[in-house]
Amino acid sequence: MHPYSQRNIRAWHRRCSKQGWTIRVIDRRPSSPLNVANFLDISDPGTFPRAFIDGTIGGDYAPQHTSDLVRFPLLLNYGGVYADVGVMRIGDLDCLRHETVGDPASRFEVLSYNVGGVEGRNLMNYFLACGRNNPLFERSHRLLLELWAADGGKTSTEGMHSTEQSIVEGRSADMGLVYDRGGRGDDWPGRG
Repeated sequence: MHPYSQRNIRAWHRRCSKQGWTIRVIDRRPSSPLNVANFLDISDPGTFPRAFIDGTIGGDYAPQHTSDLVRFPLLLNYGGVYADVGVMRIGDLDCLRHETVGDPASRFEVLSYNVGGVEGRNLMNYFLACGRNNPLFERSHRLLLELWAADGGKTSTEGMHSTEQSIVEGRSADMGLVYDRGGRGDDWPGRG
């Protein structure tokens, strides 16, 4: 692991553990107590694509793709915060979470960085927070599984962008429901 990532993890631990947070760096090492298999059923085809189950994810970014495939199931099962090790912690995460996704009365169901401006909805997957069974992340994970299953099953993301367009077009009505809570999102272009 890069030294800057190790520093980030130490910073998360120093700042958040005092407030009761547990910081875990999940891995796939067979003997590790932090192996994802200790938190999720990694043999479940409803949770992971065949390449993940078989350990055959390849390509230049195999570790990043593995992380992509783990984050939604972890959040769906446990809720909480998922952050890539490269994310620097700034501000009071405890306060932010308790006033938003941790508060049942809050209108917020998801925390993330938004690169789309005030009017945009472009969440970044390197930092995500939600309660358990979040409907947006459930739909997002199902879509991700379909992308990996396309063309008989993928072992890398090579060529996946050509599959993505047809799958996303077929799911736009499904995804539009995400923003309907409280009357928000009536003008969302993906709404069917």
